[in-house]
This record gives sequence, structure tokens and C-alpha cells, in this order.
Amino acid sequence: MARPSFALCPALLFALALSGCQYLDRHETISLHGGDALASNVAIQMIDPWPLSAGDRHIPGDGERAAAAIERYRKNAVTEPQGLGASALSSGQGAQ
Repeated sequence: MARPSFALCPALLFALALSGCQYLDRHETISLHGGDALASNVAIQMIDPWPLSAGDRHIPGDGERAAAAIERYRKNAVTEPQGLGASALSSGQGAQ
């Protein structure tokens, strides 16, 4: 059996020690998030972040049309869409 090579061990240990070292990252602040206090306070003290349209409970829709589509799906009588193929775009005619 071959013996493991210990020549790479010091280099690997040095690389491992430097991988988590943030001292080499040069910043003028104590942490990476320094100077964000104003943005943080604005976000915390926001009264209502949602737009006014989010409170609109009237969602337009056609219940009879949706019920008919669900019934067609249950009966496996779904109609295939017409004119949605790639040939309809190039030739100007609907899909056959």
C-alpha cells in the first residue's frame, strides 16, 4: 500500500485557515452591514407596505363559465384550442 503524501498537509491547513478569515476583507465598518441603520429603520416603521389594490376583494370572473369548464373536464369532453400551433403564426392560417 502506498503511504499518503504529507507534503500537501501544510498547504491544505493554510488554505483551510484562510477560507473562513474575514480579516483580509478590508472594510471601514465593524460589520458588513454597517451603515444600513437608516434603511432598517425605514423598513421597520413602514405603516402599510401593501399597495392599495391589494385590498380589493372584488376579483372579476365568470362563475357560470368556470363551472361549465369544470363540468366539461369531469366528463372528459374538453375541446382542443384552435389556431394556437406554430404553423398558424408563420402562414397566418389556423392549425388544422
